[in-house]
Amino acid sequence: MRRKMVAEKYSKLEPELKEELRMIAQQIVSPGRGILAADESTSTIGKRFQDINVENTEENRRAYRQLLFTTAKDVIGQHISGVILFHETLYQKADDGTPFVQLLKQRNIIPGIKVDKGIASLFGTNDECTTQGLDDLQARCIQYKKDGCHFAKWRCVLKITKDTPSKLAIMENANVLARYASTCQSARIVPIVEPEVIPDGDHDLARCQQVTEEVLAAVYKALSDHHVYLEGTLLKCNMVTPGQSCPTRATPQEIAAATVTVLSRTVPPAVPGITFLSGGQSEEEASVNLDAINKYPAKKPWALTFSYGRALQASVLRAWEGKADKVAAGQEELLKRAKANSDSALGKYAGGVAGAAGDAALFVANHVTNLFTHYENLKCSTMEEEPEVIEHFFGVYLLYCMNPKYKGRTYIGYTVDPRRRIKQHNAGKKHGGAWKTSKRGPWNMVLIVHGFPNSTSALRFEWAWQHPHVSRRLKHIPKKRSSQKMFDFRLTILSEMLKIGPWCRLPLTVRWLDYEFSKNYYGRISPPLHMPICYGKVTSCKIKQIQRTKEDNIPSQESHLLGINSPMFCSLCGSSTMEKDSVTCVKPKCLLIVHLICLAKEFCKTGMILPIEGTCPACKSNVLWGDLIRKKNGCYQDLGEINTDFSSDNDDV
Repeated sequence: MRRKMVAEKYSKLEPELKEELRMIAQQIVSPGRGILAADESTSTIGKRFQDINVENTEENRRAYRQLLFTTAKDVIGQHISGVILFHETLYQKADDGTPFVQLLKQRNIIPGIKVDKGIASLFGTNDECTTQGLDDLQARCIQYKKDGCHFAKWRCVLKITKDTPSKLAIMENANVLARYASTCQSARIVPIVEPEVIPDGDHDLARCQQVTEEVLAAVYKALSDHHVYLEGTLLKCNMVTPGQSCPTRATPQEIAAATVTVLSRTVPPAVPGITFLSGGQSEEEASVNLDAINKYPAKKPWALTFSYGRALQASVLRAWEGKADKVAAGQEELLKRAKANSDSALGKYAGGVAGAAGDAALFVANHVTNLFTHYENLKCSTMEEEPEVIEHFFGVYLLYCMNPKYKGRTYIGYTVDPRRRIKQHNAGKKHGGAWKTSKRGPWNMVLIVHGFPNSTSALRFEWAWQHPHVSRRLKHIPKKRSSQKMFDFRLTILSEMLKIGPWCRLPLTVRWLDYEFSKNYYGRISPPLHMPICYGKVTSCKIKQIQRTKEDNIPSQESHLLGINSPMFCSLCGSSTMEKDSVTCVKPKCLLIVHLICLAKEFCKTGMILPIEGTCPACKSNVLWGDLIRKKNGCYQDLGEINTDFSSDNDDV
């Protein structure tokens, strides 16, 4: 009888840990079953919704995922073995209150989670990239395991041009994938390793075969170096196909031959299975090519199945159209595509299963994340949109000198009003500017960190950022190299400060105020998961004092529903509470009333010393502790719902 697994984190591969990982991996690639990739970020699914004229709201996203996860309880599990979830989706529920994770388990489907935080530019390369998110991966994996996820996905991207992928990009991404895989396994989560060679370009089949072989060889060398247990992993990779702009197209049989040849030369037989991504192929192409791969006459010691997103959902979305009366039609399309790909995974697909999307190509050019389009849209939006108004504002900013005589100089300062402060710096010392910036302008405020609870906290952060080698918390940071630009050095210090206490526990926001700088330095700052990176202008304002009557002395957005004279009780401990001792949720429709100390203890159950974020006991939304305190202090009285989506627009589904 196997010993029960109770540890949250393992320091070495115990026999019980190996067995658990092996069994999970084998279940995912059991015959005729594959993975539904439903891990689109909020912005990515917004693009899908835009195509069918559906508004991108949290409720519409929940309704769509509910459609997917409530499909044919006794049938869908025969074709789908696992679902990759997005963070928001993991904690959502169906109309009847059943958590989505439970719906999947009822259908014999294993829940998984996307854990990477998106791509970052790789300095010294020709627009190549790596993937970020390793810093707090251990803690997130432990929590995701508790919340019901048993496998994870991490995507690295490589592109084919005349000069790429470079050796540096291949080795960097291979090592990142290996570190991710090792971390996942220590937390009892099966890692799906995804090194995607994207189909952008005009390269032919032979060139794609060569590059894919080099990439996979490097990945499995790195996995070996990091002592990753291969029997407890899965590979998610691209099929070997010509570039989308290549004039010579390949037949399914040619694609199968090239793909199986690459896998035979690089992937050890110990790996239980390979789950192919669709890579922009149409629904039918993805099924036909997978079928050809399974029919190819060669030794194939691994299960060869699918991990499709767009190739499983395109017809579903078109059939659904966001209408409640068309849910059944959408579910019928999902079953149709799932059955087709199930047959393909067995090498039994006869073809001709047309969906609502027909044979439409699903390729999105530059799907690395469409960075350039993203930034152009960002530039337009930041120029046109009104500044974001933030109450109770305390920020620490970074200035960059635009004067050719002093260009490259930087200045770090503290402010409660960034718009006024930059005017003072550029006007000179006589108008309130600092003597270090006086007569050296113009200055550009390119970045600001805000969300500090008070001026003291912000001023301490400012001092440490200015004097990293005097601060006892930052003495481990290497001194600036003579060849290193001061701006680069400042960003290095900032990125490190956000990862260590006490600042890593604060509800901070990193905001790029300058479009060009954010583009050139994309990915250089890697804050903890609860700290979003935002873009665009910001302005401060005082807390709006709303006149209250005696009847309004109830800390709930819907106090009239509770009864004006009703006593208040804590949602967690059940005892009575006073307004001064309680907090309420930032979600407008949530009726949570809870003791401050009770909620702090609830948020700290995950092993945290101080509360940072957690799930609201009433509405089950993910909320930041800092937002709760800001609301208690009077903020958000006339503002909308707080946005807690910290995703990156980096999906391969």
